[in-house]
Amino acid sequence: MSPASIAAHKVNYLFRAVTGTTVELLGDPSLITGIGSCINHARNSNWEVGEPWWNSRAIEYLQNRLPREGRAFEWGSGGSTAWLARNGMRVTAIESESEWAERVRERCPEADVRFIPGADTGTFRSEPQLRDHGVHYFDEYISAINNFEAESFDVIVIDGICRKECASLAAEKVKRSGIIVLDDTNWKFLRPAADAFEGWETATFSGFKPKSGFFVYSTTFFHPPT
Repeated sequence: MSPASIAAHKVNYLFRAVTGTTVELLGDPSLITGIGSCINHARNSNWEVGEPWWNSRAIEYLQNRLPREGRAFEWGSGGSTAWLARNGMRVTAIESESEWAERVRERCPEADVRFIPGADTGTFRSEPQLRDHGVHYFDEYISAINNFEAESFDVIVIDGICRKECASLAAEKVKRSGIIVLDDTNWKFLRPAADAFEGWETATFSGFKPKSGFFVYSTTFFHPPT
């Protein structure tokens, strides 16, 4: 992808973010009360306070539903890795950026943080709107979860790149009582990832994402009752 195309995607992403936030506030002005906590939180990043980079409603919801101890798998790593480990989870996190993976390992040595870079060839290219800007292929990154048996995890977080492809593998790896978290489900280009969980129970939480000012959705998925 050319530098001009990458720049265009960045501009479009910012435009959609600002427009989407404005629409949400116009539709529900009470949401403006969340801006204050977002600003206060911005003094310290989610990484610094050891929390996921989700909206606060999603964090609170999952906090109240985590098992006392268990296993978690993440595509993407950071404050969520530290938060899950602090809450008793044994975490495996797959990270596509080398320097960031090393920072997370230093911050959270008890977690299994695995750096898996993109490749020049493959089948599944990253989303143009996210960090890699569609430059590389991430087949190995996506398939890392296949090293584990079915129903291995209590929590699976999809918050990295190639989210649609990651979601397609997550369903069989979460326990029947487990939870899958898919972040930024308001972004149109990420919505197809949710198709992997058609028929599942869902709970979607909206709010401002700290240090971005953008209004975002996070959606949790559960196996339907049997």
